[in-house]
Amino acid sequence: MKVKYFILILLGGLILLNPSGCNTIASPASIPEENLVPTKQDFAATSTSVPETISETDELPERIANDLEVVFWHPWSGEMANLIQELAEEYNRKNAWGTKIVTAPHADERMLIQDLEIAGEENTLPDVIAAPDDYLQLLARNAGTIQELNQYIQSSRWGLTEAVISSYLPVFWNRDIREGMRIGIPAYRSAHFLFFNQTWSHELGFEQPPTRINDFSGQICAAARQNGLTEEKRGTGGWIYSYDGFAILSWLRVFGGGSLMGDQQRINISERANMDAAAYLQDIFFRDCAWIGRLSLPYQYFQNRQAITYSGKMEDIFIQEQVNAANKTEDIWVLIPYPTDSGKPVLLMEGLSYAIITSDDEKALAAWDFIRWLTATENQVKMVETSGTFPLSNAAIEKLTEFRYAHPVWHQTLQYLPLMQSIPVEANWMILQDVLSDVGWKLIQYTTSKEDIPGLFQDAEALIHEIEK
Repeated sequence: MKVKYFILILLGGLILLNPSGCNTIASPASIPEENLVPTKQDFAATSTSVPETISETDELPERIANDLEVVFWHPWSGEMANLIQELAEEYNRKNAWGTKIVTAPHADERMLIQDLEIAGEENTLPDVIAAPDDYLQLLARNAGTIQELNQYIQSSRWGLTEAVISSYLPVFWNRDIREGMRIGIPAYRSAHFLFFNQTWSHELGFEQPPTRINDFSGQICAAARQNGLTEEKRGTGGWIYSYDGFAILSWLRVFGGGSLMGDQQRINISERANMDAAAYLQDIFFRDCAWIGRLSLPYQYFQNRQAITYSGKMEDIFIQEQVNAANKTEDIWVLIPYPTDSGKPVLLMEGLSYAIITSDDEKALAAWDFIRWLTATENQVKMVETSGTFPLSNAAIEKLTEFRYAHPVWHQTLQYLPLMQSIPVEANWMILQDVLSDVGWKLIQYTTSKEDIPGLFQDAEALIHEIEK
């Protein structure tokens, strides 16, 4: 597995050498206020498993061993890393057993996974981690190093109450189950949206953000044409082309593809719908309705009306707010799903989950108690307020009233929670993400014709299968 990962790093590095631009249903004004905040009933249809119940028997110890040191690795940086450190220090001061949580940030998800691979080889793994939920699935499948958490969740002494469990949004809670085993607890969930300038769209004569594929191309091409009338903005105005793996997968799903897994549970990306999506992306790029700028980030382009839309994720909300405020931009903007003709817009979810990977039972119990602390409602709220990502539970939503009104764009995203989609748990997303990104980049090279698209996907699929051997 370690060898595969470093092949992946090499592929990702080649992609990053390319100059990158960046990475409706209804407008907020048309949505009744009471409908912006989901209720438990809104998510009932997404539940796929029976909530865990409290066990009548409990084989866990009555107390945690004194003065244990528990090592916690995570991929957060910046303000989120600072918050995690503060929460760990607070836990260290307040827990009754003298447990000391030692946090170790690892810059980002890719670095965390690389360091975990190395630590596994050297037998120096930490005790508890916050890692991508798809990576936890891979660990559970290939390594067997993850502790099964139901024994802790169902414990009458150390477990979660039924009220706490039922408060979690099922679309998040059910992601960390593999073959009946609970391998993680949701820590952090984000989604990939299109950031869309609603004011500009209205000025161009459109009543609402795009909900269908032709609506999208119509609006971005109209914005590009308008900017083409002025020399300083010529060549801009549409969608900032993104070949981020999540953006490319979103477009595959738009056209009915992106299933990723074939009949033999092998990754399969050469289906016809995927090629249709690729042809669409190539077409809007070569028609100058999509473009790549010199800046690697989209925020200035968006506030300056050099882009009517760009692909981003929830963490970008705060940054875009700050850029618009600094430039006194008054345009109203929203986050929308990727539009489709199927009637079900596309919103891909990604996230981190907490998992216990120590084989030491005493440390595992201490690690579980720390996870309970981190996932307490008040700490969930702090993480949302720091990151701008989704609340994990109805209990957290109820405590975010002031935050919702301070950040109306974030507030508006809550209506889309029932639409969340994720990649199949069987897929090796670490490999696939970079391969899709590479395909997305190659699509817009002037040496690539429409006739070359099937070959691009066939070569990409062959590369995936070679890496997976």
